[in-house]
Amino acid sequence: MKNNKIHQEQKQQLANIREKFNEWRLNMYLCVVVYVIIFFLSKWIIGLFVKPNVERWLNDNRLLTIFGVAFFLGWLFIADNIIASYLKTPLQRLGIKIENFLFDPNPEKNEKIKKWLLTKSQETNEMFKETFKKFGILAIPAILVNLIDNGKVYVYSPDSFNNLGQLKEGAKVLGIVAKGGSRNSEHELFYICYLIPILWATFGIIYLDRELRKIDKKIETSKINLIT
Repeated sequence: MKNNKIHQEQKQQLANIREKFNEWRLNMYLCVVVYVIIFFLSKWIIGLFVKPNVERWLNDNRLLTIFGVAFFLGWLFIADNIIASYLKTPLQRLGIKIENFLFDPNPEKNEKIKKWLLTKSQETNEMFKETFKKFGILAIPAILVNLIDNGKVYVYSPDSFNNLGQLKEGAKVLGIVAKGGSRNSEHELFYICYLIPILWATFGIIYLDRELRKIDKKIETSKINLIT
């Protein structure tokens, strides 16, 4: 009777680990959706409103344009930190459950199992978080910075400048250098580089889930008391 009660407690503890694992997994994929929405929404806004008007805005009010870009990026970084916290909290709770569970009566094997589960879950979490930080958050500032930095370059003759290197009043413009067209790094095919680590992290989640099922099955079939 006592052994059966201990076994049920053991099953319940493992069920709690699986519950936290499922919560963590769900949060990761929800964050993926949020990051993707942020990226494509930001890129749509930039392409529709910013890109066609940025040169005019810079000419009309350079400081206000720079402030507007900086203000937008500031809120983008806040969003990134909020999303990251939704990934870290479930992972920490999962880690606590794993640390408090006895997977094997042998101390060395028990420590090895715990270390593997904690390392694998942390690795997967970081892969999701860092990949989509690069995709959804860090890519947008690069696009905006390129827009406000890469304006037209006016070409003047050498005698258009005074001894201090300042442009003389009424200097004649010889030509304008401006890069046109889209960059190769903005092509849709380039985003495969973000998909590869996400697929690898997904494989890690599947593998973790399979290992937890194996442990659950082992406890169910062996009826071994692993709780001290």
